[in-house]
Amino acid sequence: MWSQLVPILIAATALLYVPGVLVGAAARLRPPLVVGLAPAISIALITGTGIVAPVLAVPWGPVPVAGAALLLSLAALASRLMMAQRHPERRTAYARGRLRPDAVAIWCAAWPLSAAVTMLTVTHILDAPDAISQTYDAVFHLNAVEWILRTGNASSVRCHLESPDGSFYPMGWHTLVALTMRLTGSTSIPMTTNATAIAVSALVWPSGCLALTSRILDRRRLAMVATAFLCTATTAFPLLL
Repeated sequence: MWSQLVPILIAATALLYVPGVLVGAAARLRPPLVVGLAPAISIALITGTGIVAPVLAVPWGPVPVAGAALLLSLAALASRLMMAQRHPERRTAYARGRLRPDAVAIWCAAWPLSAAVTMLTVTHILDAPDAISQTYDAVFHLNAVEWILRTGNASSVRCHLESPDGSFYPMGWHTLVALTMRLTGSTSIPMTTNATAIAVSALVWPSGCLALTSRILDRRRLAMVATAFLCTATTAFPLLL
């Protein structure tokens, strides 16, 4: 039942956006950038704690990630306050660059619409909530998540499953899926993987495209609407995910 993915999808979405939004808001980034950059910041925090936790002999999981997000948010806030004292003219420049109400309305309509269409498309492609991707390396990635859950090792420099000598291997996707399972108590790696894929495809991809357009084309309404349709209609990503 697809309804089984709902709590997992919510948890994956929270992991993708909450840490990054806290850091972005503390740094006083503009709203489109806060939303657009949140997943990248969140993944950096999740993978970063995976690398640091073994060094500090701390068990990796939700608590270290939350602590890292809090520390980075406080650091960003402190840096912003120091810069505001040294350069008070930037406050006026920031106020002038705030989003207009019509731009906010378009964003709030375009993102959910694009997300809904992409979500329906991706779930149709997946065919079943616990389906496994029929690609040659899918089993490795599923096993990498299992390896993290069993060993508690989420370090990109200590992924002995892929690199016995301990060389670097990017673990952003695997740590996100494993942390989602820790939060929800899910025992199905395929279901959690699919829920995370839906979150990335339907939410991260459109929000990133809209944030990029808002910066390049100065929040033009027609450009925002066109971006919402185009990022939903592309086939290379996320439909070939």
